[in-house]
Amino acid sequence: MELIVAMSIWLFMSSLTYAMFISASRSWIKVSQKATLLQRFEVLAGKVQREVSGSSRSSVTISPDQSALSFLSASTDNPNQPYQFGAQGRLQWQKFVVYYHDSVSGGVFRTETPLTTPSIRSVVIDSLGGGGINSYLIDGQPIALNVTECDFRLRNGKLVMDVSFKEGRDTLSMSSTNDIRNE
Repeated sequence: MELIVAMSIWLFMSSLTYAMFISASRSWIKVSQKATLLQRFEVLAGKVQREVSGSSRSSVTISPDQSALSFLSASTDNPNQPYQFGAQGRLQWQKFVVYYHDSVSGGVFRTETPLTTPSIRSVVIDSLGGGGINSYLIDGQPIALNVTECDFRLRNGKLVMDVSFKEGRDTLSMSSTNDIRNE
């Protein structure tokens, strides 16, 4: 009889230990996946913020479905002179940068289109001709994957980006608000 009681206590304690181990493992995996999703958001939001903050509000174009964004950039590929300046020290726009969400692949991509002639005058991507912003949503470099939704909009002169990621069963929805410094 004592042996049965001892085995029952041992079985109960073993089951409890196993259940705690499984629970801790699931929690660790969930926290790890959330951390990965948060890191992906930070990379995407940081990249967009760095680029759009140096752009011009009047050059921002957002697609009708809000899944694409374009703006002018004065950045160069020269690390010694990261921005190009024109007459009177004004930024000289070099290219359009386009960020877009592809719902089929679940990614956010970045592409750029150089201006034929750098300009100090701010223009929108539609002025290049060729069908507007939607004609530039190809051959982009992937910036973030597993994105279920990415919307861009302007609110009070600031760029707002709403992004939702999915990894396994976990989802993360975050928003980023970015100031555009130039008129």
